[in-house]
Amino acid sequence: MSGAKPVQNGQHMPLGLIEPYACGTLGPAAHLAVGLHLERCPLCKEASQELDAIGGALLDALPIEADAADDAIFARLLMEIEQEPAAAPRHAEADPDAAYLPEALQSAFREARARRPWAFAGPGLRTLDLEIAGATQAGETPQLLKIQPGHGSPRHGHGGVELTLVLHGAFKDRMGVFGPGDLAICYPGVSHRPVAEPGPTCIAFAVTMAPLKFEGLTGIAQRLFSWRR
Repeated sequence: MSGAKPVQNGQHMPLGLIEPYACGTLGPAAHLAVGLHLERCPLCKEASQELDAIGGALLDALPIEADAADDAIFARLLMEIEQEPAAAPRHAEADPDAAYLPEALQSAFREARARRPWAFAGPGLRTLDLEIAGATQAGETPQLLKIQPGHGSPRHGHGGVELTLVLHGAFKDRMGVFGPGDLAICYPGVSHRPVAEPGPTCIAFAVTMAPLKFEGLTGIAQRLFSWRR
């Protein structure tokens, strides 16, 4: 697709993503994915802190009265309060994959596993849909991916932005290798096929803003299914 933005290497996030994170305007799932990346990337964290400092200085220069910035900050605080980890369901089974997840994802993971098993999404590929407060309203689909070495998702394009944070193991696509803490960013029009690298199972946290557009036989099946609905 002409003019399509490339996959963004996880080591350095673009300001186009750091800015809305610093302003609190990302959806809750995307905000979580970016925040988890910042915990492991000093350069991106420094850029985010600089933007926070600039924003704070600008706010200090404004008259002390309620404004849109105050409303945005207040809305973000309310969302974070709503996302406080809940107690694990008593009937949730132990899952060894939990050991690879950050604390911020533990509650959503336990709740999801209490309701359903990992879903088959192709040879060597399993997915687990997560429920994150406010994500549906923001048009986000958050899920965990579990990819066995040498396997991957079918080749697909994107109708919206896709963020994929690697939590364990690594995957490779046409733009390079992404390991623990890396955040792969795909924009509309980008087509790729992530494949897990040799070694440990790749576990990643993915957030999509629009349905994926599968290619080949998977894409044909996707279009037939959509047409019949």
